[in-house]
Amino acid sequence: MTQRGLHTLIDISNFYVSKPLLFQRCLSMKDRFRSICEQNHLRVVGSGHKVFNNELTSPNGWTMFLMLDESHISTHCYTDQGKLALDIFTCCNDPKNHISAVSDITNFIIEDYHAVIDSTQTVGRF
Repeated sequence: MTQRGLHTLIDISNFYVSKPLLFQRCLSMKDRFRSICEQNHLRVVGSGHKVFNNELTSPNGWTMFLMLDESHISTHCYTDQGKLALDIFTCCNDPKNHISAVSDITNFIIEDYHAVIDSTQTVGRF
């Protein structure tokens, strides 16, 4: 049986963003992910984010997501610790769209943030 969905989980290290730049970088990443989705024929139907920059309540970082017609893309990061968790789940007709979007997103993170991909795991869903 062919899997309809693909779910990729990526753990990233060396992902540091200074506290004054958290909000700007979160929005910039969301915009870039949206553009990557469009280029790879994934339809964004909603989005959201929450920036955490108060050490008393939460570590510095953000949670950001794009809701896709095909499912979702989300990030959760601890920028003081240099960690980013990336979750890409699509149920699209063409798995090449998922694979290409994952490649484009990871390349963007490596190039723009000089981050390191520690692990990538893709599983079939449905």
